[in-house]
Amino acid sequence: MKTRRQPTTEYVVCIDNAHYPASLERHKTYRAARDQDGLSDGDIRIIDESGDDYLFPSRMFVAINPAERVRPSLGADTVADDSGGEHHDQPGRTGPLPRP
Repeated sequence: MKTRRQPTTEYVVCIDNAHYPASLERHKTYRAARDQDGLSDGDIRIIDESGDDYLFPSRMFVAINPAERVRPSLGADTVADDSGGEHHDQPGRTGPLPRP
């Protein structure tokens, strides 16, 4: 029986940006980094478009599990570096889900 590999990148959708309107967009999909200390305090570490990460209250987000073929468009894709090599699963662009 084949076992399915768990993704290392977690994705969340912001459902409340009332206290952080300049930093967060409601309904936007973000990448989240695992942070046990943050989780124990009720926070989640969010990775922004620049690749920087910040702690926010976890109640402001809902975890999602996007399909594998959607994941590259959410920022966990392959990014070429200056040397011509590639890096996988680099912090990258995140954004709202595409609209039909």
